[in-house]
Amino acid sequence: MSLTGNIKPGLVGTAQVEVSEQNTAITYGSGGINVYATPAMIGLMEKAALSSVEPLLPEGYSTVGIKVNVEHVAATPIGGKVRAHTELLEIDGLR
Repeated sequence: MSLTGNIKPGLVGTAQVEVSEQNTAITYGSGGINVYATPAMIGLMEKAALSSVEPLLPEGYSTVGIKVNVEHVAATPIGGKVRAHTELLEIDGLR
């Protein structure tokens, strides 16, 4: 059985969240103000990526993030909305 049979470049995923006290830099311990935390942003990005391929994976399989390279270029205060959009560009074996 091929794990990547239906998984092709071009698949897109999205995830959105409203900033709350639970996902701020203060709560995560990654900063000293109540704005969206970079670790929360990375989690949202992974959620968006997973949403694009999860329905196509065989039962019992999932994805694993192995490398992250991001820039968090703007602060989003509590009440703001953050959206992540992902696109699968390449498949490198089972990596």
